[in-house]
Amino acid sequence: MSRKKDENRLDEIISRSINSGKPEFNAEKWKQKYPEEFQMLQSMSEGKTRTRRPSVWTVVSQSPITKLAAAVTAAAAAMIVVSIIWFSPPTPARAIGQVRNLYGIVALKNGGLSENVVKTADIHPGQWIETLSGSKAEVLMQDQSRLHPEPRTVFQINDKKYGQEILLQCGAIAVEAAKQPPGKSLTIRTDGSHIKVLGTRLDVRFFN
Repeated sequence: MSRKKDENRLDEIISRSINSGKPEFNAEKWKQKYPEEFQMLQSMSEGKTRTRRPSVWTVVSQSPITKLAAAVTAAAAAMIVVSIIWFSPPTPARAIGQVRNLYGIVALKNGGLSENVVKTADIHPGQWIETLSGSKAEVLMQDQSRLHPEPRTVFQINDKKYGQEILLQCGAIAVEAAKQPPGKSLTIRTDGSHIKVLGTRLDVRFFN
């Protein structure tokens, strides 16, 4: 029997039951009398309900509020990533030596900033070491060489491809050079001279 004929038959049975002259329609008795028709009606009703009811995910994903919330969440996540990158403190430069104040006033200068060394302090690239009048210091370099600057001495330590370099601006330094690795050498440079140290002790003085 075709679906269309089943529906017509079902409508006819229900119509006869309702218009049979009885005062009211008894659904429970009709269900017991026509069980097959009742099952057919129930299955048709459930099928229509399933096809008409949209899924929860469809409703949520198509909601303007949901789309707005997703956009706000993505923007907030992007702002967090940018903030982390932008406000993260820069990685400090690697120390190239350490200075120890033996007595007096010893200062580390970086541009216009000056920091007095109380006991010991790391030396970073670009910093100048200065011993004031009546002061002495000791410097341990990265290659284990030792420097003993006298009072009123200003110098800088730099890393070069060929090894560490001491740039003496003025004053005097006693150097205890450590043995250098192959291809490396400790050099001392002043205004007008360039000295290569190969593992000896020497004093360098420069006054301008």
